[in-house]
Amino acid sequence: MAEPWNRTSVLAQVQKRLWLYLRSSAQIEHIPAVAEGLFQLQRGQLRRLAAAHLALLPETAKALDAAERVLRELPSSVIRSEHELVGAARGQVNWQQTQHRQLATADPTRFICRPAERRYDTPLARLVLLALRQISGLGPLAMLKDREAAGARINEVCRRADRLLNHTKLTEVTAVAFLSERTLESLHRYRHTEPLIEFVRSAREAIDLLHPDRLQSVITTQLLAPASNDTLFEMLAGFELVDALIAQGYEQRFGLITGAGVPFAVLRGPHNLTMWWQRSIWGVLGDKYLGRYRSALVASHMPLGALRPDFLLLSDLPPRLLVVEVKQTEVEGAKPERRGLLEAMAYLHDAGARIGIFPDPQALVIGWNADATPGFNRTVVTSQDEIPEAVNLILEAWSNTSI
Repeated sequence: MAEPWNRTSVLAQVQKRLWLYLRSSAQIEHIPAVAEGLFQLQRGQLRRLAAAHLALLPETAKALDAAERVLRELPSSVIRSEHELVGAARGQVNWQQTQHRQLATADPTRFICRPAERRYDTPLARLVLLALRQISGLGPLAMLKDREAAGARINEVCRRADRLLNHTKLTEVTAVAFLSERTLESLHRYRHTEPLIEFVRSAREAIDLLHPDRLQSVITTQLLAPASNDTLFEMLAGFELVDALIAQGYEQRFGLITGAGVPFAVLRGPHNLTMWWQRSIWGVLGDKYLGRYRSALVASHMPLGALRPDFLLLSDLPPRLLVVEVKQTEVEGAKPERRGLLEAMAYLHDAGARIGIFPDPQALVIGWNADATPGFNRTVVTSQDEIPEAVNLILEAWSNTSI
């Protein structure tokens, strides 16, 4: 009996694989570009997601609670500096300087004093101020509106931080962009500082540095959770394809083209393969030829568009091309593989003038619970459970073809 679509189960499989993929595919500083390219996010969206995620964490609320406690108990430093006072003495009196000044001015009410002044500009106060400023900035960075559930919660967190920023003890405290690790460690000796120290570290690593260890929860909970079921199945099928190729002796390597596009995977073996996600055939081949679809749009004076298969597997030496279309549906009795087959044939027809040099098979259709058995044809159709068999058939056919 075919297994019904279970979003939770598929999501659990994909989340772990995606994070391992991101960690393996990129240097640390490239992860934002990879994630944004992979999910077709606008530049800076990953930082927005990190800010929203950080604002909603229980640890952020604990940092605000800690800031309130520290402010109530905030110790001050005492400094003494000499001041000339008229009419009254306050604090320690420097009598020698006072007598000289009274004689010089003929005013016996003048006193040179050293009153004690309490100042709050201490490393502890700077920690509180830094944490509150970071929390206050999460709302503008996340850019979620109050009418949205998450936005309302985030903005309330920020407003609470703003109220604490107006505390009189913070008015003369120096604002700093960060505190050294040595300073943070030294502040552990004060009560209630642990949540503040941890938040400052988290904010710097997740927002400023986009460090992968801090981003992991953002990637796995915030980035993939809203994805459509079609996207989830595409990702699952993509990872299964990579696994099947590795099982056939290919070695996985990753390439990065930041900004313009990110290869899903690069594999070296009998054929040196680059696997692309959501890219047009013409874009990957680098041709200026419009294809039959775009030519019809131009001739009809219609807005231009492009046909984009879910995946493209491409090799230059020897020339190999595989169009991969992935289809999932929750409609009972539906045959997603048939719709995928029609779309794959449309891609091949569109690029027919260009892809004749590539041997068959030239397309692979993967349908959720597809009622199909992989067999040799220009287009191979399979279910998610028989991807390894389909890949084996395709590679065997390619190996027996000389171009």
